[in-house]
Amino acid sequence: MPMLEQRIVPLMLVVGSASAAGLLVALAPEVVLGLLLDWAPADAFGEVIVRSWGSLVGLLGLGLLYGARHEGSRRLALLLSCAGKATFLGTLLILTPELLRPLGPVVLFDGLAVVLFAIYLLRTHADDAERPPPAV
Repeated sequence: MPMLEQRIVPLMLVVGSASAAGLLVALAPEVVLGLLLDWAPADAFGEVIVRSWGSLVGLLGLGLLYGARHEGSRRLALLLSCAGKATFLGTLLILTPELLRPLGPVVLFDGLAVVLFAIYLLRTHADDAERPPPAV
């Protein structure tokens, strides 16, 4: 079994824990974003968007934690996490490149997670394709 496949559970636990911390943004956006970016939502609409984003990131993190312990849910958790993180990175790069510097560690962390999760998904999909279908 290749190295990534052997380490996917610990990787999911680390990335899932970090992502689940996004729930803190949903609970206290001014505090968390103030610490990270020295920024806070300017109005009620901005607060709704930030809290929703924090909730989604946190829920995807909880999904990774669940998928790490439940193999039947692993691929779905990884796929959803990849999609969410890739969307965040794409939006950041296209619409707000000025945030790349203050969010550099997050960009690197999420980018690495997307690459590793995608490699795992592609490798395990190829393995699944080689297995005969279960007898019914």
